[in-house]
Amino acid sequence: MLRYVTSFGAVWVGMFAWALLDRRDWAWQTAAGGQWALVLVKLVGAPLVAAWFTLDLLERRRPRLAFDARVRSRAPWVMGLLAGAASVLLAAATLALAQSGLVNVTIDADVLDLAAVGPATAAAVWLSLLPLRRLRPGSCMACGYDLSGSPTATCPECGGVATAG
Repeated sequence: MLRYVTSFGAVWVGMFAWALLDRRDWAWQTAAGGQWALVLVKLVGAPLVAAWFTLDLLERRRPRLAFDARVRSRAPWVMGLLAGAASVLLAAATLALAQSGLVNVTIDADVLDLAAVGPATAAAVWLSLLPLRRLRPGSCMACGYDLSGSPTATCPECGGVATAG
């Protein structure tokens, strides 16, 4: 899970750096006013907390094979980057819609930013986990063969190890 959240966070740290280096009005004015913490919370803290919470919730309910410590996979890195990029796009689209005037929004801008980032992050994390194979108890970790009736923990198909359960 740490690999996923690290690559996810790298996307949002990149957005934070880009917003400040490109001198985006809202980020630069907030940071120039001495409120660096607020910019960090909006662009790094809130997405990371939302991603970790959503990932933990989904992993407790249906564990994924890619997050098992015994499996070496690039899937968490790749899926974390994709989820980070998707959550940035979803949050930007939500904020653009809220600020366009098409939707009547009468809340504080800081609350609106956080309200856009949280659900966008949760949706992106959930969507990125859909293609990952689930960890099924009593099955082979390499090929997914059902080993529930097998007397040994070794897979007869590929020689892999069975999952606990």
